[in-house]
Amino acid sequence: MRLPATLALVLRRAGANPAPVVSVAVNVLVVCTLVAGLAASLTLLQREALASALAVAPAEDTVLAASAPYDADDPAGQDAAVRAVLDPVVGVAGGIVVGLSGSGTYDLLGPAAGRDPGRTFATVDGAEDRLDVTEGRLPADSSGPLEVVVPASGDLAVGDELRLVGRADERRVEAVVVGRWGLPPGTERWLSGLDPEALLVAPERFADVAGTGTAARWRAVPDLEALGPDQLAPLVDEVVAASAELEAVGEELSTTVQAETGLVESLSTRARELTVLRALLVPAGLLVLVAAAGLVLVAAGLAVVRRDDEALLRSRGAGHWQLTGPTTTETLLLCGAGAVVAPLLASAVVRIGDVRPPLTLSAWVASTAAAAACALALSVPVAVRAVTGDRGQQLSVERQRRRTLTVLLATVLLVAALGVLAVVELRAFGGSVESATTTSTVDPLLVASPALLMLAVAVLVALLGLPPLFRLLARLVGSRGVPLALGSRFAARAVSRTVPLALAVTLASGTLAFAAVERSSSEAARSERASYVAGPDVRVTAPPDAQRAGVEAEREALAAVTGVESVSPVDRDSLFVDDLPADALLADLSATDPADLVGDADVDLSPLADGTGDTVPVAVTEDLADDASLDVGDTVTLSVFGVPTGLEVAVVLPALRTVTDGSGGILMDARAAGPVVRAAEEPDEWWLTVASGREDDVADAVRERPDLAADVLTRDDVLRRLDDDPSTGGAALAQVLVLTAAGTLVVGTLLLVSVVLLRRRERADQARMLGAAGGDRRSLTGVLAWEHAFVTGAGVVVGVLAGTAVAAVTLVSMTLGPDGRLLQPEPQLVVPWLPLLLPPLVMVTLPLLALVWLVRRDHGPGLSAPDTGGGR
Repeated sequence: MRLPATLALVLRRAGANPAPVVSVAVNVLVVCTLVAGLAASLTLLQREALASALAVAPAEDTVLAASAPYDADDPAGQDAAVRAVLDPVVGVAGGIVVGLSGSGTYDLLGPAAGRDPGRTFATVDGAEDRLDVTEGRLPADSSGPLEVVVPASGDLAVGDELRLVGRADERRVEAVVVGRWGLPPGTERWLSGLDPEALLVAPERFADVAGTGTAARWRAVPDLEALGPDQLAPLVDEVVAASAELEAVGEELSTTVQAETGLVESLSTRARELTVLRALLVPAGLLVLVAAAGLVLVAAGLAVVRRDDEALLRSRGAGHWQLTGPTTTETLLLCGAGAVVAPLLASAVVRIGDVRPPLTLSAWVASTAAAAACALALSVPVAVRAVTGDRGQQLSVERQRRRTLTVLLATVLLVAALGVLAVVELRAFGGSVESATTTSTVDPLLVASPALLMLAVAVLVALLGLPPLFRLLARLVGSRGVPLALGSRFAARAVSRTVPLALAVTLASGTLAFAAVERSSSEAARSERASYVAGPDVRVTAPPDAQRAGVEAEREALAAVTGVESVSPVDRDSLFVDDLPADALLADLSATDPADLVGDADVDLSPLADGTGDTVPVAVTEDLADDASLDVGDTVTLSVFGVPTGLEVAVVLPALRTVTDGSGGILMDARAAGPVVRAAEEPDEWWLTVASGREDDVADAVRERPDLAADVLTRDDVLRRLDDDPSTGGAALAQVLVLTAAGTLVVGTLLLVSVVLLRRRERADQARMLGAAGGDRRSLTGVLAWEHAFVTGAGVVVGVLAGTAVAAVTLVSMTLGPDGRLLQPEPQLVVPWLPLLLPPLVMVTLPLLALVWLVRRDHGPGLSAPDTGGGR
């Protein structure tokens, strides 16, 4: 069959029955749009995070600086040798190498002698592009007096004639001022080493003033705006190599070339942050899994719809290409159109926070890859059937059973292995983040791990649990009305049709549940982290002793702030228990809210007030007690506030807020410890209890009083830091989870509606069977609705449980603290029932309504014959 004839057949078939074509086209377009949008958005998020993080870094942390004594005999050779080493650094992502040379100190002669602090001469590569000449012009290489440009902030004017003498070698120089210069904003990275009071000269005349103490400097300045995440590792490698090569250049030049940079450490930090951002692909992997399952299901439905056409072609002696050509051509047209339209649609409908995916190369590549996967999934069933025909059905029953059991066993073993591998990989994620130093890449297996785990759970339950469940339900409701009984029996007997649908619903519901539980749990964990770090409503760190006004004056001033309900002093000390770091807190527990110290833990702190003798009752955290082998009643002598003090363990706490990460906690009550512990008269901190909703107002008011506070911290401050910190996933984590849930809801709903449209032939067969038994359209509607409810309901229940289980496994790995470390306190699973159950129910209810509408449209009241006109 030639291409024109194939196209004609495709168009004629689509015009006769457009429903399958439309459903497939919509599914392909949605999948390509989501994949393209996620790929482009995450690429943009990484690039913006990298650029913004490096933009606020200190200038010295973003350049490679080199310096050496100035070679007056061959300055050009020295410059060329150093630049040859630095050029590869700026060759990774672009940038420039700037040369600076500065002389020793010169003193002005004449009327200004004795008043001027001394001047240096300097020269800058490309001064015309990097300096502002506010008056006059730049110096030229003239044969007369040395032309110089003076700082615009000084008192020297254009036309002044200067006489200078070198302090070290008494070299005399006569110069004339031809201009005034200033540093434009944003040039710190290029000109950080330039003396702001230097007299600039032309590079060709710098040898005239290059006496003792003259130094040559170079700065390799990479282009941060053009630096991409994938260029971090090459840039770090070039910086490390250049630093080593500069020493060798110094030996060749018989001098010393020193390299200074904070670029390696800065880029390593950025790599850890980008590692976490790239882990945002994890929920996207679940969405791709749902889309893939949907495509497989739609492909199977399309193959059933096209079976009659292929049977007709086979009866006429058609070959493999004649059988597969029309469907393959149709698939390529639909997927090609989806690949072209998807990036344009994604830029309009997909959004992560304030980021909309641009029309970048990554969007087009992702869309093309998704379209290719769709085409493969849609074409494979047709191609397999064209090659094998009905040979599988010609096998004996025993051979078919053995083949089915073999495939089932292999599938179960495979998905079980994938599930175990996914759990191991997720548990190792924290280590992969902390070890990310010169690369920001994430193991692809990590990104796919939650999807693999979800797939393993769903497939195991679908293959091993759903068929017995359907049979059990059929027995339980077998005598409760014809629609209910027949619907349950259809679901139980047509396992090859119902289990794949239930599996797709399981995956979609599991992804929805995963997103809901992960988002609620991560938000709760961040809130608990904020309370752990901040402690009270407002925590005030006392100013330096020279600014303090006394305990009572500070207490009264803080209590007078509008919104403050109570003020409590707290002293803090750092100490060691058997070489284990610990933070000791001394607080008046009669005036301090226990929740500010131990949170919601049900702990009795009253024993801390019962101190007698020379020992002080204390509460210690569980981790410190376990590591130091301490138990209630044990006594230990430690240096507390510089004085050896006997401490008796009276209470063991689950955790103590405001304690430094990695340190244990020791809590003392000032009432019992006061006679023994010699803390400073003025407390280290003031803990404020504030009226609800007034925390920010009180914090702002206290910050305006430097005599009261060196620092002020609230829970909202900690939350904002977590949201702004890329190494924690920032606010993008919640946004990606919401986008994943929304995408899954759309994909799942469209998938189920497509299945309803593609199973029109099966509904017609069921209608004929029911009509022969005397049923009517109402009974058919009830039977099909109950069958749909049984299958999708089971999928929703299993999916919600599976998604919650996967979220529990991945919660610790996905919810990270600063620098990509695991969050402390450890996140706890939070199950939000309404967001957990409502989206899956919406996803299965809308296709159910579509099914009812299609049955009423396609069939007459008596089921004597289908109303085929409405479906054509």
